[in-house]
Amino acid sequence: RDIGLGLGVFSANGSYHFRNADKPRKLVPFVTAGYSLAAGQGEVGHMINFGGGVNWWMRDRLGLRLEVRDHVTTDTPRGHFWQFRVALAFR
Repeated sequence: RDIGLGLGVFSANGSYHFRNADKPRKLVPFVTAGYSLAAGQGEVGHMINFGGGVNWWMRDRLGLRLEVRDHVTTDTPRGHFWQFRVALAFR
């Protein structure tokens, strides 16, 4: 009801996709890691994140992406913020 009670997360990540250039596959797993910044209710938190998932290429240039990430706070005590994502992927 009040946008000030929400939480926003910005992430900058690198990723590695386990693909074979000689033989394209429908399922391509990947791992990812990076930095996250969370902001909400006047607070800001710095985190690192890591995770992985799979891209399922349904067509030549269209896929479905399934991903899970764990955002870990850099403060003590350490907290975990799990994120599950489902998205369209394009290439």
